[in-house]
Amino acid sequence: CRNFGQKGIPKRVRTALSGALFRLPTPIKRVAEILSLFEQPVDWSVLSRISGISEESFRQSLSALRRIGLVQTDGLSIRYPDARTLLHLRISKVRRTDLHTRCFRHLKEEGCSDSILADDAFQGEQFETAGALYRQLARDSFFSKNYRDAARYYRAMAECRVKDSLVPALDPSDNVKLATCCAYQGEKGGARRILEQVLKASLAQEDPALLSSVYATMASPLIEDSGQERVRLSDCGVFRER
Repeated sequence: CRNFGQKGIPKRVRTALSGALFRLPTPIKRVAEILSLFEQPVDWSVLSRISGISEESFRQSLSALRRIGLVQTDGLSIRYPDARTLLHLRISKVRRTDLHTRCFRHLKEEGCSDSILADDAFQGEQFETAGALYRQLARDSFFSKNYRDAARYYRAMAECRVKDSLVPALDPSDNVKLATCCAYQGEKGGARRILEQVLKASLAQEDPALLSSVYATMASPLIEDSGQERVRLSDCGVFRER
């Protein structure tokens, strides 16, 4: 999932990289910045459409980047994650947003994976599109029992809503899934808080099916340590189904 904007680069590494990147000629630096948009290599046609740089010029700059060891010799990607992160951070916000918007458009045409498209939509400030993609990715991951990724995608969707109020909030069933994901990762307190909020809303809506789901999840040994309390919660869920 998206990791652009991380600032965890050690100071000494950041200083060394900054010096090396600052000395790059502008045309070469622009190519390096384009490559920093991608965690995985992409083909020439996509790079050409996104960058607006001719293939000949791009190849010349790429050769220079390979000579100094910044780009893989057998691919089209920045060799070091810290260098890629720093390059990405150095792009102006306006240009970075525009570039990710272009990435989203052209990678979608190429049939790229939804996880990459969601990240580019987010970075391109297309928050409604990103939110919808993250929601589906979260649900797919949950049903595949990949609870770590599901939680990450649900939280990315919530971040989209923080950025844009037009992004729909997580619905109650998705919140129950998120709580389950938290429980599987040992976050009992977080899972319980989510479920208590859903329970409060469910009681107000008088939704028996949802209430049963909430109580059943709260009764999980991953969330509730007390056997007696688990029995009580399970009984509440059964009662609500009637």
